[in-house]
Amino acid sequence: MGRLKNQLKYQSSNRRSFFSKTSELDLASQIIIEKYSSPTSLPDALELEAIFQQLMSYVSAGNFDEIPKRLWKRSTWVFWHNGKNLLTDQKFFSELRKYINTSNPSGLIRSLASIYIREYRSRPNDVRKISELIISSLLVAESRSLSHWQNLHKSYEFFDYDKSSSNLLELLNNLHSANEFFIELEVSNEQKSIGLIEDVYLNFLKTFSRKLERNEGWQKHFGKFIDFSFNGQFLRFPQHKIKIIESLLLPWISKKPDEELKNKITKFLIENFSDLRIKPQNWIGVSDSAKAIFKKWLSGAVLEQFFEIISESQGKHGEKWKYRKAFWMAYYNSDLIEDVWVILEKKYYNEAKNRLEESISFGSVSSNDNRAAIIIKIGSFIFSEWSDVGKCRAWNENDRQAPALYKNLYSEYELKAMSLIIKDANYTDGLSHQGSERYTWQKTLSTFIYENIGVSMPSYKYELK
Repeated sequence: MGRLKNQLKYQSSNRRSFFSKTSELDLASQIIIEKYSSPTSLPDALELEAIFQQLMSYVSAGNFDEIPKRLWKRSTWVFWHNGKNLLTDQKFFSELRKYINTSNPSGLIRSLASIYIREYRSRPNDVRKISELIISSLLVAESRSLSHWQNLHKSYEFFDYDKSSSNLLELLNNLHSANEFFIELEVSNEQKSIGLIEDVYLNFLKTFSRKLERNEGWQKHFGKFIDFSFNGQFLRFPQHKIKIIESLLLPWISKKPDEELKNKITKFLIENFSDLRIKPQNWIGVSDSAKAIFKKWLSGAVLEQFFEIISESQGKHGEKWKYRKAFWMAYYNSDLIEDVWVILEKKYYNEAKNRLEESISFGSVSSNDNRAAIIIKIGSFIFSEWSDVGKCRAWNENDRQAPALYKNLYSEYELKAMSLIIKDANYTDGLSHQGSERYTWQKTLSTFIYENIGVSMPSYKYELK
């Protein structure tokens, strides 16, 4: 860390969502620019084949002493070519070691260092051999062009295959930001997203997830997690998006995060992977447990804010809505509500967007009454609450009349379709919210839920304190 350039101030890049409407061409261009601007980039296939054939002409004839210096350096490009692994050729590997030990070629050693970083995860057996070559040569190298790698190895055992990743993780954990980490390593932009650095990131995810679970020091590392996860506006390791998502959610299978942390995680996931209810394709491969946790978080946020918005906008009727909120939040807090979907008209839409993450989705209703509704799923039953003085309605989820979740647009009829009789004495469907202060309708509805779904709710849980 002595070489760390502390004078450089870190500034987070403005990032767009990984799933933003960036064209495939833009993304491809970004990848090409980053790949071929790197000094470690490979030439095209024709040139690689020519290099391979030229090298093999010397190897086949056993004329290792005649291999030009330039060709030795380029040999790193074709270690794995046409299904052949030159590092498993004992004669070639022995001559390669001999050439390095006698000539100490700085260009070849730098190329080996790049391979070590790039292939760290994909070719562990071969990389161990390469690490041996690098370490033995660095000990005696006097070239200034190798001083960077010498310092890295001296400080962090960088080229020790069994120690480098864990040592770099320790370095990262001791720094304030991922940017400082990359400054210290001075690796190319391409190398920040592959091999050894990728391994450090995956190990960082594991330790970060444990910190979340223990509620231990996550504040210090959350920004570091975000900065390490992005390369500019793109996810640095999109191939690991499942691990990223699950590292943030699975710590909460049996416990709840504090609100600040939950809001940070929700914001990150929504911005980069979208609302899973609307774009489940972005969540393919994510465990059911992780998805259930996130869906519950979204449901809770929407449920609570819906009732607050409606209550505040209802004037004299608003006081009654606190009873509806208390009732349904009791079921939510008891982990009985599986899903929630809100339908809003313009009267409520802007207010909802101001209170919730802008990427959280809502439905709308084709009505001129500026009203709102909420759909709640418990077990195999669907419930709806209509704004103003509207009834609570219930359907079996298999009922064709039951309103579907996640639609963009509903008709008023869909949300008021013929439903079940909740109160035995009623001759009409649905349940009016009469006797809120005496908890009359609440007891009726909780009895209906118990008789049909088998879950009970003690009255003290939904009574106002």
